[in-house]
Amino acid sequence: MERSLPFKKISIAIFLLLILYLYGFLYYSFPPNPERGFTPFRVTRGESVNQISLNLKKYKIIENPSLFTALSILTREEHRIPSGLYFLKKNMNELMCFKSIRFKFALSPSLKITIPEGYSLKEISSLVSMKFDIPFDSIYSFLTSKEKIKPIFEKYGIEPAPTLEGYIFPDTYILPSSTTPYEIASRAVEKLKQILKDLGYDTLKNKMSLHEILTLSSIVEKEAVFDFEKPIIASVFFNRLEKGIPLQADPTVKYALGIKKGRLTLEDIEVVSPYNTYRHKGLPPGPICSPGKSSLKAVLYPEDTEYLYFVAKGDGTHYFSKSFKEHKKKKFIYRKRWNF
Repeated sequence: MERSLPFKKISIAIFLLLILYLYGFLYYSFPPNPERGFTPFRVTRGESVNQISLNLKKYKIIENPSLFTALSILTREEHRIPSGLYFLKKNMNELMCFKSIRFKFALSPSLKITIPEGYSLKEISSLVSMKFDIPFDSIYSFLTSKEKIKPIFEKYGIEPAPTLEGYIFPDTYILPSSTTPYEIASRAVEKLKQILKDLGYDTLKNKMSLHEILTLSSIVEKEAVFDFEKPIIASVFFNRLEKGIPLQADPTVKYALGIKKGRLTLEDIEVVSPYNTYRHKGLPPGPICSPGKSSLKAVLYPEDTEYLYFVAKGDGTHYFSKSFKEHKKKKFIYRKRWNF
């Protein structure tokens, strides 16, 4: 009697699998509540099959998480479920869902993401979250964790910074759907290092650190509309830094406020923050966004000017002045003309 017990267990397992396969056949022959749309679903590396099944239930992809777990255990596949981003139908039967994930039928092998110039870490985190279906908090908390990002700086020989603000180079990346915040950040920092090399950064004798260069480049990125003006705008800030004049850069104040808005008010420029370049001389503590190649180039190779001021003309370009008297006059003219 004891010898026949393993055979009975195997028979029961085979019988259950046959029932499940029949259930799957009937499901696709007469699908209940068919939906055309697909739901993105992520399996993270190291996630237990129990957690996966509960998440499938949460996203309304399956009804019975216990059945999904049982399938994985019966087929001894509970530790072999591939990580990645899947696109699954809602209300799937558990067998078909299991097969779609285990055998990668619904797996997206890679995804393309474009990080625009001038995006902040919050905007980048939101973009990555939507594209890769990774919770915003897990991305943003990683990119702003000094301890977690330290290995990335060490990997590329860069002096560690408190966050990766300004270090995520804006570009188009093709990444595995199973990518992690670390892999995304590492690729973007690697690209930044490559761009800096292309611009000849390693051969320049800079008085500024890389962190300071990225900080000023991020301000230029936010101030300029057209690339041809960036070296001139950079020269204005360099001239102010040299003379000990506050930068008075509106984008840094907006960053401190944490909101998007047009013109600043007198109340805005009183905000208490080290990023308020109206109240504090010199550069702010760090970048306010991810600068593109043209902004980095402008700071590495600024124009040689005596300008200390600039005002927007209303068409995307600026008028540059050497004196406050001239600047004040032009400021009145352009704001009156364009009513801004």
